[in-house]
Amino acid sequence: MPGGRGGVDLFHDLIGNGALLIAMIHIGSLYYRYRSEDSRALASEQALLGIACGAAGIVLMFYTVRISDATILDARHIAIVLAASQGGLIASAICGVMIALFRLVFFGVSTTALLAAANVIFCAFACGYISKLRWSRLRKYVAMTAVAVGGTLLVFGIVLPKEMLWYTWLMYVGFSAGGGVLVYYLMENIIVSDLLFQRFKQQSTTDFLTGLNNVRRFDKALNECMRSAMQRGERLSLLLIDIDFFKSINDTYGHKAGDDVLRELAGVLLQTCRSVDTVSRNGGEEFSVLLPDCAVERAVEVAERIRQAVEGHAFPIEGGQSLRITVSIGAATFPDMLTRSDELLQMADDGLYQAKRSGRNRVCVAAS
Repeated sequence: MPGGRGGVDLFHDLIGNGALLIAMIHIGSLYYRYRSEDSRALASEQALLGIACGAAGIVLMFYTVRISDATILDARHIAIVLAASQGGLIASAICGVMIALFRLVFFGVSTTALLAAANVIFCAFACGYISKLRWSRLRKYVAMTAVAVGGTLLVFGIVLPKEMLWYTWLMYVGFSAGGGVLVYYLMENIIVSDLLFQRFKQQSTTDFLTGLNNVRRFDKALNECMRSAMQRGERLSLLLIDIDFFKSINDTYGHKAGDDVLRELAGVLLQTCRSVDTVSRNGGEEFSVLLPDCAVERAVEVAERIRQAVEGHAFPIEGGQSLRITVSIGAATFPDMLTRSDELLQMADDGLYQAKRSGRNRVCVAAS
């Protein structure tokens, strides 16, 4: 059996490996949470992830667990697997090339070093390929780990004497399995926790019935749009929309029919409004539309287009029936009609009240 190292040194190396693995998991979780949907931005983010994992893999080489002077165990392959599982081929390729080059430059060129570098490059590209397969995360992670560990065992089989081979293989498999299971378990828990967080975050700002912004998100959007309008010297218009006689729909056809109408109206509003507008359900049968950089005349045109679209739309409900509804709309514009930002919502509400009082199914702008 090869001679071992001192207990203090071994403990130091294990702590170093553990700390670096946790750091890599944190890097991977941040990438998973904040990665972009844009393809160009995503490629650059994958490259940054590869650089970060490559740097971590290099540092891992200084926290090796030495079984003897000739037998070194480290977790550099976990850096490659993590890069591939989170960032795909781009990340794993960059990570592998960084580790391989450092292995040759820092530790010197030798047969063992060349084999180790070639193994790292092979593992990086193999893991990157596996990341593209339509497998479960667990299956891909196991396959990547098997490739990385298998390649390293092959290198050990070439460079180590036979009397050390089985002992080293067993040590490396145990070391890799323990570290791999720990990383996968922690990473999977982080991913699941993040998915739950994102779901709760979306639910906190999204109306469950229509999928539109809820009143909480509306308040935030109103403040943001108002701040932007004041800074840029632009106009900001607000439409408040209320379904006429909505209570009679619930009383006559049931609340399920009322929900169907609300969902369908949300779709009509999204189709009728501009792409830059913010559509929200403020509660009950009341909706709102924020129109940035929009003067009062243009806001009235948009409101009238909405009113006509709703009046001419057949709203399907359960049982193959359809209903016809109308809406009343109040409009207000900052700073055309008011001087204080906190008056915009009140002015739009006054316009909605006038539309209701004057016969419904119309657009009204409150008098300033």
